[in-house]
Amino acid sequence: MTDFVAIIGSLRAASVNRVGFSAAQGLLPDGVTLTEAPLNDVPLFNGDVEDAGDPAAVAGLKHALGAADGLLIFTPEYNFGVPAVTKNAIDWLSRPFGSGVIAEKPVGVVAMSPGRRAGAGVRNHLSDSLRVLTPHFFETTLGIGRVFDHLDDGALCGEPVAELEAWLRLFVDHAAAPAPKA
Repeated sequence: MTDFVAIIGSLRAASVNRVGFSAAQGLLPDGVTLTEAPLNDVPLFNGDVEDAGDPAAVAGLKHALGAADGLLIFTPEYNFGVPAVTKNAIDWLSRPFGSGVIAEKPVGVVAMSPGRRAGAGVRNHLSDSLRVLTPHFFETTLGIGRVFDHLDDGALCGEPVAELEAWLRLFVDHAAAPAPKA
């Protein structure tokens, strides 16, 4: 059994990235699971707070990733960059720097966006950060643009479903391979 954990970089209940996460849960190959590590209660990263010990929500987030076989990030793009919620989660997961729980995990990025650029800005920014944090970063990010054209009753439909399923299979293969040497 392969177990992945996901973070969703939008706190909105109706986020299109939550729609992507939900679709992904049903598209994974047999024997692969995907569960969410919620970010709602994760405080902003603060070194003084860290020095006093991880808050419960942070400890839970780190535990979830530590027990998982990899991390999937479903994130929107805000102002052509990384949403604070996404960046904050990565900041906590990378601590202590160089040996944080994210350091040895395969990590993949999916960005769903109403725009034509399919979250290119957030995918580029996250790629720059994540390839420094883990040698097992999956360089093939997935962007699904004009997502509102591909929703039916709040569910992902059409060609993006096939794109997501194909990308997930590639990520599963990537995660099963030995991590490259840092």
